[in-house]
Amino acid sequence: LLGERMDAQSVFSAILKQGGSGSLESPGLDGVLRLFAFNRLRVSQQTADTFLLVGVPTDIAYAGANQMLQSNLIGIALASILALFATWMIGHLAIVRPVYSLIAATRRLASGKLDERVKQLNGRGELSQLGSAFNDMASALEKHELEMRHTHAALQESEQRYRTVFEDVPVGLYRTTPDGEILDANPALLEMFAYPDLDTIRAVNAKDIYASSSDREHLAALLEGQEIVRDFETQFYRYDGSIIWVRDTVRAIRDAQGQLLLYEGSLQDV
Repeated sequence: LLGERMDAQSVFSAILKQGGSGSLESPGLDGVLRLFAFNRLRVSQQTADTFLLVGVPTDIAYAGANQMLQSNLIGIALASILALFATWMIGHLAIVRPVYSLIAATRRLASGKLDERVKQLNGRGELSQLGSAFNDMASALEKHELEMRHTHAALQESEQRYRTVFEDVPVGLYRTTPDGEILDANPALLEMFAYPDLDTIRAVNAKDIYASSSDREHLAALLEGQEIVRDFETQFYRYDGSIIWVRDTVRAIRDAQGQLLLYEGSLQDV
C-alpha cells in the first residue's frame, strides 16, 4: 500500500491536534484497523509540508502488549489462588486443627482418661485460652479423682476395722431404725438372743422383741430429748421364747437437719 492514497480526514484532524507528529488508530485502505504513526518532513522553506505516515495492524502492534497483559492476568490469577490456598492452610492450622484437637481430647477425657492434656497453643488468642482452661479442668478432675480414690480406700479400711471390732467385741451390738427394722447385729447379740443367724433376726421387728412394749416407747421418748441413754434396763424375748434381762446403752443418730435416722446400741446380759 506504499504510495496509495487514503482518506485523509482523520489523519489531518490528528495532525492538527498533535502538532505535526504523533499517532492514531484508523482503518487502512484494506479496511483493517491500524495503528498509524506520522511525522512532518521539512525539505526546504520553499516547499509545502510533507508528512510521513506509517501504519501497522493493531493486532500486530498490540500483540506484545496483549501477551504481556495476558501473562500478567494469569500471574494475578495464580497469585490469587495461592493466596486463597495459603489463607485456607493458615486457617486450618490456626483454627480448624486446634478445634479438632480439643474435641478429640474432650472425648478422651469424658471416656475416663483423666490424664489427657492438649498441647499448649501459641499466642494469646481465644483458642490458646480455651486450651489452657481445658488443661486446668482436666488437672482438677484428675486431682479430684485421686482424692476420691484415697477417700474410698480410707473408708474401706475404716469399715474393715469397724467390722472387725463389731464382729469380735463380746458385747451385743445392734443398729435399728426408729420403726424397729433391724439393720445389723453382731455375733455376740445373736448368741445372747439365741438366734441362728443374722437374716433370721433381721426378719423380726425390734418392737416385737421387747417383753414390754411400753419400755420401747419410753426409751424412744428419752432419745427424743437426748443423744444417749445409758444403762436402760428392760426385758427381751429370746428366739426360743424365754425372757432375759438386759442393760441397754443406745445412741440416736441424726442427719445435719436433726432428723432421726437410726439407733445404735449395745446390750449386756444382766
